[in-house]
Amino acid sequence: MEKAKIFLWAQSAVCIITVIMLSVAAIGVYNDGKARRAEDPTAYIYTPEGAKEAAAPGVIVLYAGIGISICGWLLGIRDEKADKPVKDTECMRDITISKIAEPSKIMMEEHILQQRLKRAGWIVFGICMIPVFIYLVNPSHFAQSSQEGLEHVIGSMVLHILPWIVIGFGFLVSSAIQQERCMERECEAASIRLKEEKEAGITPKSSKTAVKQMTDEKLKKIRIVILVLAVIFIIAGIANGNMHAVMVKAINICTECVGLG
Repeated sequence: MEKAKIFLWAQSAVCIITVIMLSVAAIGVYNDGKARRAEDPTAYIYTPEGAKEAAAPGVIVLYAGIGISICGWLLGIRDEKADKPVKDTECMRDITISKIAEPSKIMMEEHILQQRLKRAGWIVFGICMIPVFIYLVNPSHFAQSSQEGLEHVIGSMVLHILPWIVIGFGFLVSSAIQQERCMERECEAASIRLKEEKEAGITPKSSKTAVKQMTDEKLKKIRIVILVLAVIFIIAGIANGNMHAVMVKAINICTECVGLG
């Protein structure tokens, strides 16, 4: 393995370790504060000194990572592929397929498999988001008592929704990786098919037309996703009582600040 690759892998490992250590420190600070709040509900549980003590090991590793980055910069070590454009398999696949008059059997099979993987990933993600949505729209989960403050509400929310979010995104990532592999195989089959059609005298479609069609389809999907998210957040806000809070604030602004009424 080249020295540059070893250096980049070491730098990546240091960054990952830093994130893990700082996350563990934050969880430790929260648990310690929660224990002290249980002993004395009026105690000030979070202090700068306690945070510095808990985060000190992670900060040391962070400084080590910065030092490694500076050494790499001084030695001229860099990723040779950093300036190269990112490989977009889906874009290449769509452009190649759009030029083909009639797709082959292998292309159809790979395309169907991609649709199934994509559908399965989003279905599992949607199922995982159901308990998250149910938790967020229940106002009782965000009520604060005299003994349980904001930190308890946040900790409880993280414990209830974070596992589902991790599982959902894990399935999405796994599905995306499998789709990428299918697209690579489909792209190879499309290249072979395009070559066969050229040899048979079939004129391929224009690249500009293919790119325009692909762009229009992606914009349509983005609009649909934004619309669905907007509807979901509106419903969650209404169910959580935020609509009433916004109305009260609007009334107060009109009557107190603007002077209407």
